Amino acid sequence: MKKMIFACLVGALLQGVLGCAKPSEQAGQAAPPPALPEGLEEPQVWKFTYGPEEAKVVVEAFYPLTEAHQWAKEVVEKVCQEHPGKVRGVVVDFRHEKGSELFVQKGLTCGTILINGEDTFDLEGRTVIFQQAEGGMWTEEDLRRVVAQKVEEAYGATEGEEGTSAETSAAAPSAQTPSQPKTSPPTAPPRLAGGPARPEVKGEVEVYVPCGVAGPYGEVAEAFKAQYPNVRLRPRVENFYVLRNRVRDGATPDVFLVFGPVDLKPLEERGRLVSATYVKLAKISLALIVPPSNPGQVKSLEDLAGPAVKQIALGKVDLGSVGYCAQQALTRAQLWDKVKDKVVEIKMPRQLKVVAAEGQVEAAIVFKSCLYEAPRPGKEPEPLKATYIGDVPAHLYDEIEVGAVMIKGAPHPEMARLLLDFLDSPEVRATFVKWWFTPLEEE
Repeated sequence: MKKMIFACLVGALLQGVLGCAKPSEQAGQAAPPPALPEGLEEPQVWKFTYGPEEAKVVVEAFYPLTEAHQWAKEVVEKVCQEHPGKVRGVVVDFRHEKGSELFVQKGLTCGTILINGEDTFDLEGRTVIFQQAEGGMWTEEDLRRVVAQKVEEAYGATEGEEGTSAETSAAAPSAQTPSQPKTSPPTAPPRLAGGPARPEVKGEVEVYVPCGVAGPYGEVAEAFKAQYPNVRLRPRVENFYVLRNRVRDGATPDVFLVFGPVDLKPLEERGRLVSATYVKLAKISLALIVPPSNPGQVKSLEDLAGPAVKQIALGKVDLGSVGYCAQQALTRAQLWDKVKDKVVEIKMPRQLKVVAAEGQVEAAIVFKSCLYEAPRPGKEPEPLKATYIGDVPAHLYDEIEVGAVMIKGAPHPEMARLLLDFLDSPEVRATFVKWWFTPLEEE
């Protein structure tokens, strides 16, 4: 039966449209499943999760996560980010045997998004069905609006948060970087303080903030607003690569908090940065993590070559530093040829710690700062569910920086320079170190 179901799914994919068949049309005599066509190999990682397990609104997406369907992960992650702590996202790749089992358990017959178990909703007098690809029977805006309705029903109406006020500030991590990350926030040290208040300065700054720096940004933004109470910060918090691609394609925020130098090449090639304004804030270390039970018996980088390690999650090597530098480290440690067939490349860096925590892989190499990151500015860090083994030796990979830069065509250049000047200080760099970034050597 399992093979028959999997064959039906493959048949739908071969039709190229993921059209929804009636359950009765799925029935038939058991037969050996056809081979998956090129590009539709059974994936090594079959499930991606976002947001807390206790969230009252659950968004589940079931699609074959080929390159053409990566949008499914992006839209689900986005609605989770819009309602931090209130939405749980699950994206299932039904090309995998486990994914196909869950697909059948849900009674589905085509690519579908479920919101609290339902795929059909009334939206201002029209029926919206979240089946097949986005742009056909539904749009991303439809999904956002339905999820927002469900959040309001579950939690009540709430006013929008900028995420940087003192009332929503997160407890900052310890000023001393521990040898091993904790799984709960330590007692907060004194927070970053700005200079004397300057209410005469007025304006606004749009800031692109990658999720991985939301924690330190929240603390820095609080201090900036104390010093410049009439300068409005408008942060946009999303995945770094989503933000980078927006800038690459012409978006003009005033300031972009960035990773580099590998990650900045697409923007430099298109002349999108005002390079003279670049401010170094910290460095980023790589860390080795494993599932809580450590089934691969990993105690060091060298153990990745052992027989108990079947799969290792890395960031996409051709996308940015987290994957590129992980491959570099394994190569310089003379391990790459021994482990390259075990490597699973993950597009979204946040998912590296998720697949490790869930035991979908035996190990992952991640940005160390990701082990203690907040979901958005002013929020507390998320508990670490994977097990931290140790840092990847820094001499094995090129330096990875986090910095800030003005974007060419910024609508508020004077305010952008004001924020960049504020960021360029030892106190701000020390704030990043508290959030488990690595200090600059000159500091």
